[in-house]
Amino acid sequence: MKKRVLIAEDHAIARSGIKLAIKDILPLAVVHEAGSEKEVMLSVRENDYDLIILAVAMPDTESVALISHLFSCKKDSRVLIFGANAGKASLPDRKHPATENPFERLSAKEKLIAQYYLKGYTSTEIKKILCLHASTIGTFKTRLFEKLKIKSLIGLFELARVHQPEPFALPRDTL
Repeated sequence: MKKRVLIAEDHAIARSGIKLAIKDILPLAVVHEAGSEKEVMLSVRENDYDLIILAVAMPDTESVALISHLFSCKKDSRVLIFGANAGKASLPDRKHPATENPFERLSAKEKLIAQYYLKGYTSTEIKKILCLHASTIGTFKTRLFEKLKIKSLIGLFELARVHQPEPFALPRDTL
């Protein structure tokens, strides 16, 4: 069986070198590359990997949240973290979350939209399900990010992992 590998590194030359090393060791490996957090999220959503090699300090990336998301959604994947600050990264402890649940700051509609994002729905899908305009979904997403003090959907996944141990339930007609 061919091994599937994802290399997540923002420098193309580094990705190329890592890919060459992998192909030298595992000539039949299927190797995918991602140069940003967005590309990593798309790749892991569409593929299963045996190994994810992740640069810990990619620009515009919430590294700890990305790592936590990979550990939670790709339980069968091994994740190799490297970089200058790799030893300094630490994952939040799920057993000792902050006393305030940031999801309590959200309105009912914001919570509903957050639930859809956490279930993997795209903005376009949410727009269709809730019969809202794309700009309205964008406004809700912006408010979510501001109220929850996050910069990306990875941050939303991390907050849910820490503060919502039970998965959100969506209305039955959308499942």
